Amino acid sequence: NAAKEAKGQALLDNELSDTQEYWFESRVSEGLQRKILIRGRLNFTKENPKEGFVRADGKHWFIDARAGYHTRAIHQDVVILQPLPENEWGRPIGKRRLVFTKDDDDANTTTDGRSLSYPTFPSARVVAIETMSRRSFVATMVDIPMPDESAAIVVPMDIRIPKIRLPTKLWQQFVGKRLLVEVDAWDIGSNYPHGRVLETLGNIGDLETEVKCLLCENQVRLQPFSLAARACLPEQGVNWTIPSSELENRRDLRNAHCVFSVDPVGCQDIDDAMSVHHLPSGDVEIGVHIADVTHFVALNSALDREARARGTTFYLVDRRFDMLPSLLSSNLCSLHGQTDRLAVSVIWTLSSDLETIKLTWYGRTIIHNVAAMTYEQAANILDGRAPEKAGEEPPPPLTAGSPVRKKLIPQLKKDLGLLTTLARKRRKTREDVGGAVDLSSGDIGGELKFTIVDGKPVAVKPKQDLEIHHTIAELMIFANTSVAAKIYDRFPGSALLRIHQEVSEDRFDDLKEMLVAGNLKLDGKSNMELAESLKKAENKSVPVVAALFRSLATRAMSEALYVSTGDTKEGQDLGHYGLGLSTYTHFTSPIRRYADVVVHHQLLASLIEPKEQHIETANNHATVALPDSAVVSMLKGKPETDAEKDDLIRGTAELVVGNGAAGTGAEAIGIDDLIDGAASALLNEDN
Repeated sequence: NAAKEAKGQALLDNELSDTQEYWFESRVSEGLQRKILIRGRLNFTKENPKEGFVRADGKHWFIDARAGYHTRAIHQDVVILQPLPENEWGRPIGKRRLVFTKDDDDANTTTDGRSLSYPTFPSARVVAIETMSRRSFVATMVDIPMPDESAAIVVPMDIRIPKIRLPTKLWQQFVGKRLLVEVDAWDIGSNYPHGRVLETLGNIGDLETEVKCLLCENQVRLQPFSLAARACLPEQGVNWTIPSSELENRRDLRNAHCVFSVDPVGCQDIDDAMSVHHLPSGDVEIGVHIADVTHFVALNSALDREARARGTTFYLVDRRFDMLPSLLSSNLCSLHGQTDRLAVSVIWTLSSDLETIKLTWYGRTIIHNVAAMTYEQAANILDGRAPEKAGEEPPPPLTAGSPVRKKLIPQLKKDLGLLTTLARKRRKTREDVGGAVDLSSGDIGGELKFTIVDGKPVAVKPKQDLEIHHTIAELMIFANTSVAAKIYDRFPGSALLRIHQEVSEDRFDDLKEMLVAGNLKLDGKSNMELAESLKKAENKSVPVVAALFRSLATRAMSEALYVSTGDTKEGQDLGHYGLGLSTYTHFTSPIRRYADVVVHHQLLASLIEPKEQHIETANNHATVALPDSAVVSMLKGKPETDAEKDDLIRGTAELVVGNGAAGTGAEAIGIDDLIDGAASALLNEDN
C-alpha cells in the first residue's frame, strides 16, 4: 500500500551518507607508530545506539554515527581512530535523549537537532577496522520492502547493531519470524550493511524460539558432550562409590564434623557445605567444604577442555545449561544430603570468641552431608520453627530441601547460630576496615523468583532477603579470601585472582544528582566514604528509594576482573574494592564455574612440597587453563548479565501475554583480558 511504499522509499533515501574509504594498512601502521592514530574497541550504547565510545590509554573518544564517523564499523569491532580537531568535536546526548524539551530558539540547536547546551566531547572517526567482531545476529523482518521489492530490512534484537538489508524478493516468507542473519558486506554509501539468512529460528512470541534467540544472540551454541569427554566419566556411573585409596590421601571428616549445606529450593548442583566443630581447648573449627571437581576432571583431558570451552553453567528461568555432564554436576560432584562425597576444604581454627584465626588448614577431605537444606529451612531452624511446613511435599531426589531429621535440629540450630555470629563479625570487619560497599537491595528484592508449573513460569515475585543468605555468602567470601592469600603467597607470578578496581568519583554523577534532590550528599572518594554515604541515604529514605540508590551505585561501578598476577602491571592494585578485601579469588563454585576449577588446581599444587616441577605445573594452570572461548560465561561478563536480564524480561512477559514474548538482544577471553561476569549481582555477593 501507499504507506508501506513511502516508508520503503524513506529507507532507500536514507542510504547515502557514509562515503569514507578505509585507510591503507601502510598509512595506518605509520600513524600508529607516530601516535597520531589510536587503536581501541568500539562500543555503542543501548541508551543511544547512534553514539559510540572507544577507550584507549585511559581516555574516552566519542564516535558520532549520525555523522558517519563510525565508518561502517559495528559494535565491539577493534578500530583505528583519527582524532578530530576540537572545533569538530561532537555533543553526545546519551540518556538525555529520553527527556523531551521544546526550545523555541533554533539558534540553540545544531543541524541535527541537538542542543548546543550539551558539552562537547573529545571525538574521533574510524579510519580502519583492525579486527571485526561477530557478524551474525538475531533479527526480525520489517514488513516494509524496498521500493522495487528486491530487498527488505531486518532489525537486530541488539539495538546497538544497525538494521541489515537482505537482498531477496522472497522477503515475505520471513515476516513474523526470528532469523539468524549474517552480515557479509557493507558498501560505501549505504547506511545498512548487506546480509543473508543463515537460519530461521521460529515464530515471534514462541517461548522455545525466544530461548533459542537468546542463546544465539549471546553466541551460546553448546553441542552435546563428545564421546571422548563422556569417556572420562567414571565407568560405574551413578553406582560410583569413594575408592578405598582415597582414604589414605584425605582427611576423613565423616564422623568428627557435622557437615550441612544451605542452597536455593530445588538446587541440584550443590557446590558447598559447611561445618562447626568444637575442640576440647575451647577453640572452634569452622569448615567450608567445596566439591572436589578436579578428582573427576583431569587437567587437559577431553572433559576438561570441553568444560573450559563452556566456561560456566548458566541458568534461565526454566532450565540450565551445565558446564559439566549431569552425572557429575547433579550427582557425583554435588554434595547431596545423606551422602559421602569428596571435597576440598578450608578449615579455620578460631578462638572461642571468633575474633582470632589461630590456624588455617587446606586439603582434600571426605565428608558426609547430614542435611542438604534450603535457605528457608535454615531460617526456620534459626527462628525456632519447624524446618518444613506441615503437609509440604518433599522435593525430588538429589535436590536441596529434603525433610530435616528431628534429632539433628538442635545441633543445626546451634551451629547455624554460631555461623551467623561469625558472619556478622566478618562483614563488620570488611565494612569498618576494608570499606566494603553493601549493594544489596534488602527486602525490596534484587532478584526475581519464578514459579514454574509444567515447565513454564506462571508467577514471579521478588526473592525474600533473609539473613541466612548473607551468612552463607560471608562464609564463601571468607573461604575465597583465604584461598586467594594461599595461592598468591605460593605462586605470586601466576595466581588467578579476582580484582575489582577503584572507580573515579565522576562515575557517580547520576546518583549525586538524585541525592542532591533529596538534600543528601554523596562522597565517592573511596569505598569507605561511598558505603557511609549510602547508609546515610538509606536511613533517610523509604526502602524503595534506598534500593534505587544502591542500584545506581552498582551501575557506576567498574567491572570485576579475573587476572593472572604475572600479567598485571607493576604496582597494580590486586584488591577487591566492592568487598573491601586486599586479595580475592573464586574457589567455592567449581561445579558451575571454570575459574574455580583453575583455582582448585593451584591450591592443591600449593600444598605440595616446593619442587620446581610442581611450581611450573601450577603456573601453567593459571596461564594455560583459561584460553580463548566463544561461549558466554562468568569469565566474560556483561553478555551473560544481558542474557539473564533478557530471560527475566521474557519470563515476565510470558506471564503477561501467555505464550512467550519478544526479547531484546562475545568476545573471546584470554588471561590478559578477562571480563567480569554478572557485575550487578557479583558486586554484592562475589563468592
